[in-house]
Amino acid sequence: VEMDMLKIFEWLQNNNFVSKDIEINSVIEAKRWFLENIKLDSITHFSPISGETNRVTKIVYSLLHTISHMMIISCGKHSGLSRDSISELIFPETCSFFIYPTSSEGIILGSVSGMFETKLNNFLEDTLKENEICTFDPVCSNHQNGACVACSYLSEVNCTHFNKDLSRSYLYGGTIKTDGEDIVIKKGFWK
Repeated sequence: VEMDMLKIFEWLQNNNFVSKDIEINSVIEAKRWFLENIKLDSITHFSPISGETNRVTKIVYSLLHTISHMMIISCGKHSGLSRDSISELIFPETCSFFIYPTSSEGIILGSVSGMFETKLNNFLEDTLKENEICTFDPVCSNHQNGACVACSYLSEVNCTHFNKDLSRSYLYGGTIKTDGEDIVIKKGFWK
């Protein structure tokens, strides 16, 4: 899944993570900006990304990671596969991610491709709308940064970042407490 870099950049500016003085008017300019400003060396698999070293990397990665988990959860509902049999790879410098089935079941690829062929609209609508409220809200939103086993966590062997740097606040707005600082998302990416 390749996200629109211009939309992500605009979202970063609207939430004051990037200066509004920076102008990007084309996809080529956006690609250059993301390649120059996403610092892959600050991402480790076993610990959260430090916001102090590169805040933009943390926010872009966390946005993509959260969207990936929401799509995996919806894919599990609509493909007939367990959400714990679908994995991810995240490519923040290109604003994209790859979700794929990892089960040893004989029909894994057919389940996912069949879902895309017959239930794409339902899958996308579910991904966008059915994840805003968690079963454990307000506890999840207020004390777990909007990410828990009920709404966004996957089995740790299926998550490329071991369920770190996730929050529904990136999608719907809210405050994320991390590294002793608050990341305030005034406008969620899906709002």
